[in-house]
Amino acid sequence: MLIAFDGIDGCGKSTQVNNVSKILKDFGYDVMCTRDPGNTKVSESIRNILLDKSNNTMHNSTEFFLFLAAKIQNYQEIILPALKKGIIVLTDRYILSTYVYQILGKDIKNDLNTTDKKLFELVNDSCSIPNINFIFNIPLDVSFNRISQKNKDRMESTGKDYFVKISQLFNNLSIHIDLPIYNINANQPEDIVTKDIIQYLSGWDLFKRIKK
Repeated sequence: MLIAFDGIDGCGKSTQVNNVSKILKDFGYDVMCTRDPGNTKVSESIRNILLDKSNNTMHNSTEFFLFLAAKIQNYQEIILPALKKGIIVLTDRYILSTYVYQILGKDIKNDLNTTDKKLFELVNDSCSIPNINFIFNIPLDVSFNRISQKNKDRMESTGKDYFVKISQLFNNLSIHIDLPIYNINANQPEDIVTKDIIQYLSGWDLFKRIKK
């Protein structure tokens, strides 16, 4: 099973990947965590290029294809072999982040003379569609406050108007796309957010050994 944790910057998804992984392992599940982009030598190298603030002239289409390349490498080298072994894979970001941040957020369909749908199909055809997509929703001011307390990378340094758009896109994502999406209220204490995720997972047959 492939489970993706997505949402706007500062939503707490990385923390929850670690929390949920620990709980599942405690119940005897074989779990692997990954991040997108990253997790392989090639993908981490691409990640460094994408997040380097000195690459401020990067074209939006270049950014999209770099994210896609990193995703494909991680999928082929790490994720797919793990899934074939029956390992539960938790990924910090995946196809929905690419859809929101690059395809919709930066409106690259005009540059590539195609449609949002075809671009999303390109991403889907390159990787497995997650069995579950958790979207972590937080108010925009909470996101800004959290990322303001760290050294921002190139993506996090994008203007405020862009993140307003990204926040709106994530909030309305389940309305516009036919994928298994579960919205999480991430503007709660960390342990409550974790409980909400585990409560949802416990409804799946695969996770029946989890105590409700």
